[in-house]
Amino acid sequence: MKAIIVKLTAAGIAGLALISLSCGHSSVTAILNAEDRYALGKQKYLSHDYLEAINEFEVIRLQFPGSSIADSAQYYLGECHFQQEEFLLAAEEYQTLRRTMPASPLVPIAQYKIALCYFNLSPNSPLDQEYTTRAIDEFQTFIEYYPTNDLVKDAETKINDLNTKLARKLFETGQLYMKMSYYSAAISSYNLVMKNITTRRSPSLHYWEKSGHSSPGGNMMMRKLNWKNISINTPPVRIAEKCRGSKMISISI
Repeated sequence: MKAIIVKLTAAGIAGLALISLSCGHSSVTAILNAEDRYALGKQKYLSHDYLEAINEFEVIRLQFPGSSIADSAQYYLGECHFQQEEFLLAAEEYQTLRRTMPASPLVPIAQYKIALCYFNLSPNSPLDQEYTTRAIDEFQTFIEYYPTNDLVKDAETKINDLNTKLARKLFETGQLYMKMSYYSAAISSYNLVMKNITTRRSPSLHYWEKSGHSSPGGNMMMRKLNWKNISINTPPVRIAEKCRGSKMISISI
């Protein structure tokens, strides 16, 4: 009986010790100032412990909203979600920084990361392109507001890739209409491709030209035209003029 009591007592002491240590750690953490808590959160972030890092940065947002590192904590809330590929949550945190702390030097990179979130959410061309158009809008905002930023060239490249994806989506829609013999709808989709394509590459542009009959059911033939002088800086209106001169109805990419 004494042995059992001794064992139970020992176990109880060990449990109390653990509780004491735990409470001691909580007490120490609870009295951290904004800078120390930010350092702890940054350490968790660099260790890829994103959930714990989020907890620390959230405390700064709630308890120290006017501190000098409040914008950094808000930015890293976005970064924690971004690293976990939670792009919608990340975009929301970056937007909060942009909206509530517009004078922060972190706003330009936050604007870029908002666009990058939607870029990463942009699906393959057969799917809905809502995130693609949102990414283009956000990258364009970044370029307009921060034209001297080092990331502008990267943003322009990504806009180019996204526009190409949109053009491919429209072209594939036109192809589908062609297979269904909805020629007017196909022509509308192809003309939208013509208006949307803005690529730095020198693509081979294909066009459909009616041969013979002018009715939607007339025979079509594919002809190939290489325009090496078309770039991202070529206005869509200029492309349209070229197309009109060749009786161009649609292009493929």
